[in-house]
Amino acid sequence: MKRATFLALAFGAVLSVASIGSAAAAPVDAPICYNTSTPTYDMAGAYFAPDLPAYIEVNACGGVEVTWDNQSGRHAARYAAVDRLPGGGLIAKADEAIGGVFPNGATVVGLKPAERGLVQFITTNGDGDITGVYKLTKVR
Repeated sequence: MKRATFLALAFGAVLSVASIGSAAAAPVDAPICYNTSTPTYDMAGAYFAPDLPAYIEVNACGGVEVTWDNQSGRHAARYAAVDRLPGGGLIAKADEAIGGVFPNGATVVGLKPAERGLVQFITTNGDGDITGVYKLTKVR
């Protein structure tokens, strides 16, 4: 009896942990290829920010797309890479907000390597003030 109870609890824990990632926002479309002169191939991939919660995808040709959920629904914003950050990473400026909303109102975002296995996503307002710093995990 104890073994059956333990297995049922273990199975329930696995299901609850596995479902956390599936509740995350998924991208509307692949990021637009902006063909900017700013290289983004080293940061290319899909990331998840559990604190936002957001799904961020970077392609190898200058496109960044952020898809996130909040109390008013699902949103998506597209950014074009414009510069590199010292030590790695990129700065991207807003191109389009599907639904007219940017994450944290950010018209400029940054992505940079953080501690091993993590990336930071930084949102800024029009004055250049940081409005959010989020740790991302690479999901593909």
